Amino acid sequence: MSKNIAITLIFIFLTLLVLVGFWYFSSNSPVPIEEEYSDFPNIELTDIKTVNDFRNVVQSESQQSEAVMDALYTDEYYYYSCKESDLESRVLILVAKYTSENGINTFNPAVDTFSSFETRLLQDWGEVLLPSSTVATQDALTFSTRALNNEYILATEYRVAETSDKKYKVFYGWLLNYIVIATDQECLFKALEDLYHIH
Repeated sequence: MSKNIAITLIFIFLTLLVLVGFWYFSSNSPVPIEEEYSDFPNIELTDIKTVNDFRNVVQSESQQSEAVMDALYTDEYYYYSCKESDLESRVLILVAKYTSENGINTFNPAVDTFSSFETRLLQDWGEVLLPSSTVATQDALTFSTRALNNEYILATEYRVAETSDKKYKVFYGWLLNYIVIATDQECLFKALEDLYHIH
């Protein structure tokens, strides 16, 4: 009889140990994306891509724009209308090429190329990002970096710039070799979240 009691007590102890361990790890794990950035009930991303190659979408032939095009898979891009309540913005997702450096595949050269181009983002691609605006497209932009305070994806920061008339802002961030560009911060986060779930 005492043997059965001992076995029962050991079983109860092990069960409690498992439950305590589960509680500890679940309470100390990183906040999942669903809790951190899934609060977008009023945001809709609608595919408005009509042209297969991004080179045929952008009219600019500047050297900086061409250099970025060379660093991208221009036949693999995504173009969305982002609706937040009554406001409509644009989201553009581009895919950078991997290149080999010392036998290692990297997209860092594409990141550097885009960083050199960012000041001309509206000058060269304004008709894509701000199709209803003609004034803002002439702005040379000055970007600053902001932290993404999360633990859920590989994107840890994003960049933001404002036009000189303060009417428009442009945001972009990298997730793996995808660059997400948006004219609304919440639309940027929504697109990053969707991209994260797909990949």
